[in-house]
Amino acid sequence: MSNGSNIVKERLARTARQAVTLSGLGTDMFDLAVTNSAKIHGLFQEYIPAGKLIPWQANVVNDQLVLHIHSRYFTPTRQANLNDIQEFEPGVDIDGQLKELQGSNFVHTSDNIVQYLGTRKESEGFSRYVNHHL
Repeated sequence: MSNGSNIVKERLARTARQAVTLSGLGTDMFDLAVTNSAKIHGLFQEYIPAGKLIPWQANVVNDQLVLHIHSRYFTPTRQANLNDIQEFEPGVDIDGQLKELQGSNFVHTSDNIVQYLGTRKESEGFSRYVNHHL
């Protein structure tokens, strides 16, 4: 691989991220959770040096509050706990492209894994929570 393609590969690995958008479909409880999240962020702002905390922002889609949340796929190797390196979950890196992209300068750790709960209908008509990983 040429040095130019290594530079491009490193830039991609540094910025590659996974994202999810959460919506409460206009429910009061979700809107309250978003409001409280903004308040918590405000508390952090008082104690974290200026410019070090990513601005917090809720978005509005179709007149409803939503949260766009992302996480990077990789941590720079020099900043990572090397005892915490994780393999990609099945279905996340089907073709091995992320594994190839990380190279030796980046690792995938538990800090880079997104876990969320979803529901799945069972044949008896019951729903159950299922843990998912991105």
